[in-house]
Amino acid sequence: MKKNLLLLNLALIFLLSGHAHAQKHYNVEHYNGDNGLPQNSVKSLFADSDGFIWMGTEDGLVRYDGSRFYIFNKFNLGITNTRSIFVQPSLRKDVAIEKAGRYIKGRNAVNYMFFLGWESVRIEKGKAVLDMAYSKEQVEKLKPFNKQYPHYFQATGYPNFLDKLRKIPQYLLRAGNTSEDFYLCDSTRIRYFENWKLKYSRPFKRNNLWSYFVMGPSLCYFDQKAGTITRVSDLKIEEKSIKGDITEHPLFKTNGRNISFYWNNVADETFLYLGDALYLLEDKPDGSLQTTLLVEDFDFKSKGIERVYYDYGTKKVFLGSATEGLFVLSKHQFSAINIKGDFRDNVFYAMLPFDENTVLTADGRIVGKSSVVGKDIDAQLPVLRKINPDDKLIITKDRNGNVWIKRGHMLIRIDLRNKRVTGIWQFKYNIETIFYDDISNQLWVGSDLQGLFRLDLNVLIPYAVNIIKSPFFHTTVIRRQDPEHLLVGTTTGLYRLNLRLRKPKLIAGTEKLYVKSIYTDAQKNIWLTGLERGLMLLKADDCLVNFPLD
Repeated sequence: MKKNLLLLNLALIFLLSGHAHAQKHYNVEHYNGDNGLPQNSVKSLFADSDGFIWMGTEDGLVRYDGSRFYIFNKFNLGITNTRSIFVQPSLRKDVAIEKAGRYIKGRNAVNYMFFLGWESVRIEKGKAVLDMAYSKEQVEKLKPFNKQYPHYFQATGYPNFLDKLRKIPQYLLRAGNTSEDFYLCDSTRIRYFENWKLKYSRPFKRNNLWSYFVMGPSLCYFDQKAGTITRVSDLKIEEKSIKGDITEHPLFKTNGRNISFYWNNVADETFLYLGDALYLLEDKPDGSLQTTLLVEDFDFKSKGIERVYYDYGTKKVFLGSATEGLFVLSKHQFSAINIKGDFRDNVFYAMLPFDENTVLTADGRIVGKSSVVGKDIDAQLPVLRKINPDDKLIITKDRNGNVWIKRGHMLIRIDLRNKRVTGIWQFKYNIETIFYDDISNQLWVGSDLQGLFRLDLNVLIPYAVNIIKSPFFHTTVIRRQDPEHLLVGTTTGLYRLNLRLRKPKLIAGTEKLYVKSIYTDAQKNIWLTGLERGLMLLKADDCLVNFPLD
């Protein structure tokens, strides 16, 4: 009996927490009518300024806080019909939120959900309340357009299942920061209204009105046959070049017609989908349209994905299905990189940031991932690789951009900009530690059985000066504590070195401690790790706190 109860509890935990499984480079959580949603059809998907995720379904409005779902329906909203129709952004950026620096793109200040019967619900800061005044106001303001353009259809994002069923004569697309600015398009002309008043009108012939979408204040048209995007304004019509990650997809150049687009009109986000890969489309200052890969190897068609939202705050992708509920995709925080060679080549120690996507190792390898997820970078810096193909232990960089490494007993300086060796210093024994002090522009070197050396990099030709020998015959790490002292870790304890007096002092409690690392936080607390001792905290009063190893 107890065993059966245990199995039942485990099953319930799994059910209520969402079906989580791993995909390539990200985790997927799947929610439906069995584990949180009122039913499986997600018709709209967006976020508010507090970061809550909202969904419109066939059976009510849903709020998701990242772990729990809360359902709004006729019992707590006072609506007569729970079938949601569409969402309309009313205010994207709130001035107070923007001034406070808390605005996150895509998270609107105020949205309105419309239900069957034209009932409107105001959604703001995690709350949803019935607000019929808004729907009545919209009806009144749209009356003149109903007379002049009696057959217009109001945009609710794309894709839309109606595009296969009917051809619309006019298409109304909200644009800008409020719901009072919009475009009205037909097959021969576009009209732009600002604060409900006509701002301009110009000819533009396109048959498929479903292919219009809005990016910020701009009207765009996606030619699904050619795979191209055209931006239309009062001054010009221009075809925009698509750049970024999607151009590296094998199908982009050979089969551009297979690109699909997804437009979230509420969050003002547009996505391109090609070969089971999803790309975020963004408008850049240079006028180009930049794509960023978000998801790979996820079949939108078989899962019925019709709504996409990317949250810039959490970096998560939310996918709404017409039949299978909600999918939440979280990118893996860490991923393994394997380079060519045997297992020794894939052992890494010291490294420095090289560019946005790679690091430079002490033995001259440039390793990382390209912006296209899944493509490892395995390159070399020839000047470094040639002079040091095997010592992986130490690398640092000075304020002038020079890289410092060691190869056994040799200290080597490399001009990274001009890619050449500019200095070699020979020590009698193996170099164990190197520390660059940016404050003084000095380099500290710990040499086996020789002690501590200092190189003044403010002079043209630095000279290695032996500052002190004992007890620094086996150093492990060097850090600056304050203008007058260095912290020096050794295999037998942590020392504070008075630079003016050249006098070391052993920190009480660190006797026989093999110091592995030193870190000083903003409160001047010193954090240590030690071999077989784990994490320790050295407070400002030199009180050493040991933490349990587990």
